[in-house]
Amino acid sequence: MKAGIASAIDQALLSALNLAISFAFIRFAAKDEYGIYLLLMTPLYLALGVQNALVLSPIATVFPSAPEKDKDTVYATAVGAQFLFVSASAVIGSIGLAAYWYFVHGEVNAVLIVGFGLAIAGLCTREGARTLFYTRNNAVGALKSDFIYALGLTIAIGVLCYFQILKSDNALLATGIAALWPYINRYSKLSLFLLDKEVLLKFWACGRWALIGVLVTWINLNAYPLIVGISLSTEAVADINVARLFLMPVGLCVTAWANLYRPQISGWASQNQMKKIKQITLKSLLWGLLLLGIFTLAVAEAYPYIQILLGSNYHGLLPLVVLWSVFFGVSLVRNMLMATLMTEPNGYRELQSVSWFALIVSMSGLWIFSSKGAGWVIGVLIAVEAVQLILIGIKANRRWSVTNLGTPNV
Repeated sequence: MKAGIASAIDQALLSALNLAISFAFIRFAAKDEYGIYLLLMTPLYLALGVQNALVLSPIATVFPSAPEKDKDTVYATAVGAQFLFVSASAVIGSIGLAAYWYFVHGEVNAVLIVGFGLAIAGLCTREGARTLFYTRNNAVGALKSDFIYALGLTIAIGVLCYFQILKSDNALLATGIAALWPYINRYSKLSLFLLDKEVLLKFWACGRWALIGVLVTWINLNAYPLIVGISLSTEAVADINVARLFLMPVGLCVTAWANLYRPQISGWASQNQMKKIKQITLKSLLWGLLLLGIFTLAVAEAYPYIQILLGSNYHGLLPLVVLWSVFFGVSLVRNMLMATLMTEPNGYRELQSVSWFALIVSMSGLWIFSSKGAGWVIGVLIAVEAVQLILIGIKANRRWSVTNLGTPNV
């Protein structure tokens, strides 16, 4: 119960922080600066997705089922692997943005480059640390570190707004510093890092199959603005993203559920307790969809007042908000069912085959329908989630019906 409450508070905190940053850009920054910020968050979210596939999801699979004598080695290797990934991603991201900026603008914006690299390092570190906290059933530790991050970033964004200097480069710089600050002491203890070959191979056995799924998720949640910007306009991109902001708490709650229950589900799978997995999944689906419906109704009722806060540039977005609610409802079910498969390498392999179908639907759908309007774009994204839900649901139900799976071969 304590872990569940801490996890809920943690996600509510992060949701409020994300909404506050978006609102700050909407009200206190130029629209092109908000556009630059959104576009730069696209590759940053890709880095987070790849980290989740190669490091974080395998940790939640391997650690709970590892023998007690090997858990310290698995954990230390997870920390070392995360540190290497964070460092490489930050360097590659900074160099890539510097090259792009120089090619397009003929100059290098040093603050933007440094801020982007720090933002990648900070957000990847924060997400990795949260997974490690939850893997060891320390939801309170995750909450404490996220509170420090949220407090620091809120103060920084507030100062930028007060002095009317809120821009994409300053915001990214503040994000990176605030996210890294709680973990500097941990990263300074390099002697704690370990890269055990056998553990890394177990991570790879799971993670290699998740990369296509990461690409599909990235396109569905983050990369579509690039296609919409080409097919429609930057205004349409802004409308779709602002409408999506209303449902961001739902996405964060799904992440909280995964952090809290995926290690338990992996542990149950290693003991062949499929009945427990089915019960917690179905119970979570029922409560999740019920709360989503209540939340959507509340947003619809409050929308006339919220619209005033958004300003004249963002009127009439309620239909898009409802469509996003449908999207997150389907996504919620799909993500919870996925946990049943993400307990062994074969499950990851099955998810990759689903991702190929979803990728075809996503790319072809966006190519054909994105020019018809913002609602059509969200409709395509819903269709992609629905395809994955159906295929994953069939596979998850098949596993629930098996009484003896054997110990996951990781």
